[in-house]
Amino acid sequence: MAGMLLGCTGLAFGRFYWWSDAPWLGWMFAGALLLLGLVLLIEDRRAQPLLQVRWFGTADILLIAGISLVVRIALTEQTYAAVGLLALGGLTNDQMHGLFAVVLLAMIGGIALAAWLARPDRALPMMLCSALVIALGAWLDTHSTSDTRATQLMVSQSLLGLGTVLFLGPALLFGIGRVLERGPTHLVSFVVLFSTTQNLGGLAGAALLGSLQMIRARVHAEILADAMPQGDPLAAQRIAAGAGQLAPLLADPGAAATQARARLGTALQNQANILAFNDTFWVVTLLALGLAAFLALVILQQEMRRLRATPPAGGAA
Repeated sequence: MAGMLLGCTGLAFGRFYWWSDAPWLGWMFAGALLLLGLVLLIEDRRAQPLLQVRWFGTADILLIAGISLVVRIALTEQTYAAVGLLALGGLTNDQMHGLFAVVLLAMIGGIALAAWLARPDRALPMMLCSALVIALGAWLDTHSTSDTRATQLMVSQSLLGLGTVLFLGPALLFGIGRVLERGPTHLVSFVVLFSTTQNLGGLAGAALLGSLQMIRARVHAEILADAMPQGDPLAAQRIAAGAGQLAPLLADPGAAATQARARLGTALQNQANILAFNDTFWVVTLLALGLAAFLALVILQQEMRRLRATPPAGGAA
C-alpha cells in the first residue's frame, strides 16, 4: 500500500512540480520501487503466497499486463487531452454533458457488441480492433483548432469510448483463461495485476500527456513568437485594433495599447496550447497504432504455431 501510494503520488504531482526540479519526486519513486520489490520478494518466499509472483513473469501475463498498461495510457486522451482542449476554449463541465452522454451511449453499444463477439479465441483480435478504434479516434482529434467545441469531438470521443469497452472485456477474458489453466489460487493475483495496470496506467498517461503538452506548448509559443517579430505589420495592426476596442474603457492610449499587447500574447499562448494538444493526440495515435502492429505480430505468430502443430491432411492415413 505504501509503495503504491508513493508511486501514484509521484505520478500525480510530477508534471506540476516538474520531474527534474523537485528532488523529493525521485525519492518517492525510489521508495516505491524499493517497497514494491520488497513485497514481491516476501510473497515469493511465502509457503502459501497470496500473489503468485513467478506467474507474473510468464509470457502471457507479461503480454496482457503490457497491453493493459499501454491501452490505459492511450485512453487518458479522453480524460485529460480532450477535456483540457475544451476547457482551454472556455467550456465548463455543464457544457460537456452532451458530449459525455453520447460517449456513454457509445460505450453501452460497445458492451453489447463485445458481449456478442467475445470468445476466448477472439480475445487478441478484439484487442487489436480496440487499438485501431482508439487510434482512429485520436487521429480525428489531431485536427482541432481554437473553434473546436464539444460537438466536433463527439465522433472521436465516441470511438474512444467504444475502444475502451472493446478492450476491457477481451482483456479480462484472456486473463481469466490463464487463471483457469492454473487454478483459482491465481485469481487474486490476476485481479491485483489488472487493477494495478489500470490505476498506474491512468496516472502515467496523465503524467505523460500533461508533460508532453507543457513542453510542446513552450516550443510552439517560441515558434509563433519568432514568426511574429518586433514591428511586424500584422501584429501592429492587431494591437491597434485591440487598443481601439479598449479606448472607450481606458482613457489612457498607452494603457489601452498595453492591454492590447497582453491580449495578443494571451491569444498566442492559447494557440500554442492548442497545437500542443494536437501533438498529444498524435502521440496517442502512434501509440495505439504501435500497439495494433504488435498485436498483429502476436496473432500471426500464434497462427503460425497452430499451423505447424496441425498434422497434414494425409497424416492420419
